[in-house]
Amino acid sequence: MECDAPQYSPWKADMTMSPGTAIGTSFTVLASAGCVFVYLHWSAEGSASRGISHSVRLVSILTVVHAVGYGLYRRQELRTAAKNEYASLQRGSTESIRDPYRCAIKAAIIQQIAILTLTATILDGGFVFRVACISTIAHWTSIGLILFRRLNARTKFDLIVIKYGFLPISFIAGRIIRSCGM
Repeated sequence: MECDAPQYSPWKADMTMSPGTAIGTSFTVLASAGCVFVYLHWSAEGSASRGISHSVRLVSILTVVHAVGYGLYRRQELRTAAKNEYASLQRGSTESIRDPYRCAIKAAIIQQIAILTLTATILDGGFVFRVACISTIAHWTSIGLILFRRLNARTKFDLIVIKYGFLPISFIAGRIIRSCGM
């Protein structure tokens, strides 16, 4: 027996994910993994209650970050250039859209290899290298979301985040990791 009622799908007709679903998925994955890692770290140190309190702090920070990100995403406007590029994509010309992404990704890779190499040589017990590794994962997650959500409608801010977002993410990750006591 077939049901004619429309089924809920997180995917839009053009196969892009709705903003709420993308932000919700990102929050769920990051909060779950982060809480597990923070709790396991503090449990191994013999302070499970501290692990719980730091996990709660991490979830509250992630909640604020994701709420602000969702609000900013909802307020943005598609620029005329992005609409023109989308129209050129519909006509079959994809090179004009993907070339700027390719250049920005190449710059990000070079930047991250240099920073990961340098931080691996610092003799601080691996803290700075750990921050760089976590920042790399966070940066590539944001790049993936940008490419997945707006491949055809990029903004100048998207290219800036891809090209130069690693350093601000590293700074923020370092502050969060230090505040969690890891």
